[in-house]
Amino acid sequence: MNKTVIEWTDFTWNPVSGCKHKCRYEYCYNTIKAQSPLNRFGAQYIDEFGKIKPDRNWKSRETGENHIAQKGEIYPYGYDPTFYPHRLNEPFKITTPSKVFVVDVGDLFGEWVPAEWIEQVLDVVRRCPHHTFQFLTKNPNRYLEYEFPDNSWVGTTVNSDQDALRAEILKKVPAPVRYLSIEPLLGEISFNLSGVQWIILGAQTGKNPVIPQKNWIDRIITETRRLNIPLFMKDNISAHSTTFVRKFPGRGIHLSNVTPPASKNSKKSAKKKANALAEIESQAAGVDAQTFSIILDLPQSMMRDIDTLRGEIGVDRDDLIKMWLHERIRREKNGI
Repeated sequence: MNKTVIEWTDFTWNPVSGCKHKCRYEYCYNTIKAQSPLNRFGAQYIDEFGKIKPDRNWKSRETGENHIAQKGEIYPYGYDPTFYPHRLNEPFKITTPSKVFVVDVGDLFGEWVPAEWIEQVLDVVRRCPHHTFQFLTKNPNRYLEYEFPDNSWVGTTVNSDQDALRAEILKKVPAPVRYLSIEPLLGEISFNLSGVQWIILGAQTGKNPVIPQKNWIDRIITETRRLNIPLFMKDNISAHSTTFVRKFPGRGIHLSNVTPPASKNSKKSAKKKANALAEIESQAAGVDAQTFSIILDLPQSMMRDIDTLRGEIGVDRDDLIKMWLHERIRREKNGI
């Protein structure tokens, strides 16, 4: 698992890589963007002598079949579907409750993925109830074949009204959180958004991107407000809108009621962590973008305290800052 720059999650976990959707030839970050790890480093595979060898021409390693990787291999068969069984234990090593994006370098629920790969991933999800696992697919039909644990968020990608059927299928999936990833936004979204609990909105990047029209964005913002659906706008779409919203399902913060597996290095008892979470939850509230400018005046001591608390109980740094701002404003209003 890796810490990630993806704004709406904490970690990425890739027990499977590879994809056969047509977007891999159009705008897929992993296959098209020069800065992606796949294009920067290519395939890394173990040769007949047991040594790891790199191959920048990763496409030459593809066969169109499914593969099982050995420990130490990365994209050993390019972007062919590949299972990494040695990565299944990674979520257990993170004891801090976190949001985990499952397979950001492929589609775990693609028609080509063997059922046994998916079942092994879901088994880990069940055994790590302290984490929230975020799934995303372009093939939501396959969600209906599985039973998702309560710590699962299931999403599907939609780019315009042409993908409305995916959204309707997603609404049938029994899961605590069903979400739409409208990234990239390539056209108008006019279909009914009710029935989902979260929406991510982003723009296309790279060469000759489709520029999202302001009325497309405004319509989504208006509908999410009307339906009370949390909206998370990515940085790459902020230049195309006069409104910027970032919310998560629930109260805009990831809080787990489950105690993570005991850690030998843990200095805080489960009871103290639970009390700290309860205290923070009691202060939690969103603040608008204008108020957020107060962050510029945060003293360094407060920033250090925020980082320390984040590391101890696993709350996003941005959420902690918002909570602190809320509490600061409350105290100023009440003369505390």
